[in-house]
Amino acid sequence: MSKSIFRRQNSPYWWYRFKISGERVSKSTGILNTPENRELAEAYHDQRKAEFREKLKRVENGKLWQHAVIEFSSKTRNKKDRDGDIQKLRFLTGKFHDEPLSKFDDKFIKHAIESKVKFDEEGEPLAHNPTANRYLALISSVLHKAKSAGFIDQVPAIEKFGESKRRVRWITEIEADRLIMELSKNAEHLAAMANFTLATGLRAKNVRLLTWSQIDMQRKVAWVYADQAKGNDDIAIPLNADALSVLRGQIGKHKKFVFVYEGEPVDKCSTKAWKKAKERAGIDDFRWHDLRHTWASWHVQAGTSLQRLMELGAWKSYDMVLRYAHLCAKHLQDDAERVTRGIDKPALQLVKQGTH
Repeated sequence: MSKSIFRRQNSPYWWYRFKISGERVSKSTGILNTPENRELAEAYHDQRKAEFREKLKRVENGKLWQHAVIEFSSKTRNKKDRDGDIQKLRFLTGKFHDEPLSKFDDKFIKHAIESKVKFDEEGEPLAHNPTANRYLALISSVLHKAKSAGFIDQVPAIEKFGESKRRVRWITEIEADRLIMELSKNAEHLAAMANFTLATGLRAKNVRLLTWSQIDMQRKVAWVYADQAKGNDDIAIPLNADALSVLRGQIGKHKKFVFVYEGEPVDKCSTKAWKKAKERAGIDDFRWHDLRHTWASWHVQAGTSLQRLMELGAWKSYDMVLRYAHLCAKHLQDDAERVTRGIDKPALQLVKQGTH
């Protein structure tokens, strides 16, 4: 019997072992220890030995992605968005594993990132082109640190994904009232959830799974825990009069969850009832997530500053609220008045009349 395949006491499987470049490897094959499985176990040993030899060869020929990540992490300990980088690096490491840095080019990198461009079942972007581009930017940063450390001679040119204009679809208060009225006819739970979203700007998932333990009606505040939030941070939500009114209407419907349908938590918001209500209300091209856009748009039009809106909506990037800036020019009103000519002055009116 080959010495590379052996039996181990108290183990029902064949085990294998080998030594390459001074490193010893000994592990279970996961193949039952029976005479008829001996050849299968030896084949498994040969496969693992070949894979290990190839891995060592790649290490000898150059540094791997994991080496670049370690170098990047050691040089960016004080980076402001370090937690966000770590989260992205976990995803990327799952894609790149122990690939050699010499393999990294635009095509190879893009193949790993393309899976980030998709939407969830309720139409809310899980990651869109700007998000994918942030992953590309992080990869570029990692590779630049690798170059500085002498791991690679040059950083490959990485072409970013095209970014379409961010979609901002909102409705007026009259349209919202019409939509809520239609929802109330056969989907009261959705009407309540829509009203709550328009009052708080919360994302669909956070409304669907909201519990009474997250609400303090006396203090007029609710909160979303970090593990429930898109940005992985705790969020405090001030409750206005509309939000409190909705909550009072939900009291007694369920011991744990605020919003329920037939006694159970709501699975999804974008249902047939939602679509039918939109049709009856004469509202098209409108997703559930656009209720959040509507909430933000109303705030800006009412005079809420973009900085305040950023806090209210728990956005981490100021760029995310700039999409609403065009809806209100109140902050420019004083500047506009600087060039007022006073054309309603009597003297100017006489001059105008004399020119005709």
